[in-house]
Amino acid sequence: MFDFWIKDMKLLWRDPTELLVILLMPFILITILGFALGGFMNDPSVELDVAVVDQDDERAGIERIQEDIEAASLPMELSGIAQELAPKSILLEVMEEDLSDVLTVTMMTEEEANQALEDQEVEAVMIIPETFTYESLQNMLLGVNVQSTLTVTKSEDNHMAGDIFQTIIEQFANTMNVNNAFSQVLMDELPVIDMEEISRQETVMDREPISSMEYYTLGMAAMFALFIASTMAAKTHNELNQKVVNRILLSGKHPLTYLIGKVLAVIVLVWIQVCLLLGVSSLVLRTFQPFETTILLYMFLTILMYGLAVGALASLLIALTVRFEGQSLQEIFSIGLVTILSFLGGSFFPAAIFPSIIQILGEWTPNGITMKIFMLANQGMPFADLLPYIGRLSFIIALLFAVSVLVFPKRRLQT
Repeated sequence: MFDFWIKDMKLLWRDPTELLVILLMPFILITILGFALGGFMNDPSVELDVAVVDQDDERAGIERIQEDIEAASLPMELSGIAQELAPKSILLEVMEEDLSDVLTVTMMTEEEANQALEDQEVEAVMIIPETFTYESLQNMLLGVNVQSTLTVTKSEDNHMAGDIFQTIIEQFANTMNVNNAFSQVLMDELPVIDMEEISRQETVMDREPISSMEYYTLGMAAMFALFIASTMAAKTHNELNQKVVNRILLSGKHPLTYLIGKVLAVIVLVWIQVCLLLGVSSLVLRTFQPFETTILLYMFLTILMYGLAVGALASLLIALTVRFEGQSLQEIFSIGLVTILSFLGGSFFPAAIFPSIIQILGEWTPNGITMKIFMLANQGMPFADLLPYIGRLSFIIALLFAVSVLVFPKRRLQT
């Protein structure tokens, strides 16, 4: 197996033109796209227009909970606490005052809000349900297991803005969660809304938003790594024409050792390519700074995973090339599929500007998942936020490898 790997590494090393395209071209494109589209990517301001549909009667909800407190013979101090808690008032105060530099809130009817969303006048609509105050206070003060859900509807044309607003609301809900609020009330303390934590969702861990140089470094690294898979498939086709594959199979070697050797060569070359691109970009273009140990570890883990993903994709291309003995598959992949995968994965433009269906498809491409992990890691997100995407990428890797093993011929090919 390692003999085959060394052979394939030597074949790649003896083709300097191919190596230059794979290693040098991405850096040239990073520089061009980074400077050309810097204004498009680097606007740090986030201003969201949102509509709020208030169906809740806060006064009635507080009066109802006070009646429940009195009927249950609970301390009357809870009635005063209910008046001060007023979750709807706190939420609107957060949105209209503390986050006024981010959110522009307009109160509307449900019909008006839906029309505004359709006309792209707002990026999101939030509906406060009828019994929001009463049910929230039941949770906080009486420990009643009821849920009152804030409904957020996001614009399909500006999905990223809707995601930011939803994150803000989720952070508010987490801060006002049942268990914490109930335990604080029992200790005669009111729940404290951490405004800094809520508004910090835009720049996690106090790092600057990702720059155009950083974005296109990741995008070009993800895209050009895919070309390594097609390059190895092309080498395989040449070996088929020279009967190298048949000679290897006749030598008594297990057929899969030939496939594994090529896959290992692809994985190693992807690691070298991506590490080189990120390293040169950091040193020359001053990207991905300041360096932090945890972020660097997550980035290296992502590179390892992406190397395996491209290796799995290469194994499928090689298996199909050997099975059908044709070069057309490799050409279709390098000319068409790489471009499609790069477009869906966001190598050319951020996927957030595209319709939701394209975003969903992009989040199931190996390069799209990898870029998502890269960007989350670069923003200092905890490992728990990266784990779902790592799991998804692992599933795709396992699936591609399994299909490759099934497709790859187990005996000598017809001459």
